[in-house]
Amino acid sequence: MRWFTIGAVAAISFSVAGPAVASGTCETCYRREVRPAQYRLVQETVETRPARTVAYRVPAQLGVVHQTVEVSPAMTLARRIPAEYRVVHETVQLAPASRGWTYRRDAHGREVLCQTTQPARYGTVARQVMVRPERIVHEHVPARYGTVARTVVVRPESVATAVEPAQYGVVARRVQVAPATERWVPVGRAHAEHPYRHPHHHGHRQPISARY
Repeated sequence: MRWFTIGAVAAISFSVAGPAVASGTCETCYRREVRPAQYRLVQETVETRPARTVAYRVPAQLGVVHQTVEVSPAMTLARRIPAEYRVVHETVQLAPASRGWTYRRDAHGREVLCQTTQPARYGTVARQVMVRPERIVHEHVPARYGTVARTVVVRPESVATAVEPAQYGVVARRVQVAPATERWVPVGRAHAEHPYRHPHHHGHRQPISARY
């Protein structure tokens, strides 16, 4: 409000004393003082990239399981068993008893013909006899089993989504903290001795705006 009053006074002063500036003595003089606008740098956090939803591939999950499998099936086999033999020893007659005539000499050295009896002769011989004849037997062979490892899919491949948060950064920005101001300030007579003609002296005079 103070600047407005001074500005108003200056306007009045120029209006009244305007015609005398060029030729008369300055009683009350003012000069215009302009203050430029003031700025400063401020740092602001700004969004450099918005949040977004991205899709990514989730590979299949594999596992190993152990499983019992049949290696060979059950079967029946025919097996041939040969005959069994053993050796037995028997006493057999080799020659039967017999009678015959033989020449012998008596006590005087004379040859005499005598009838003799030969007993039967026996001996032991080995003979192979069959103990058990040949036969066919059937044998049952059970199935055989084993353990094998097998790769299985525990979880199939899928597509999942995830939200990536927004990214932010700090930027510097020049902001105005005070606007430009303009005012009229009184000056001494020594500064006003030189004649000065207001730019709006000719014709209509515009009011002086007072801004702080």
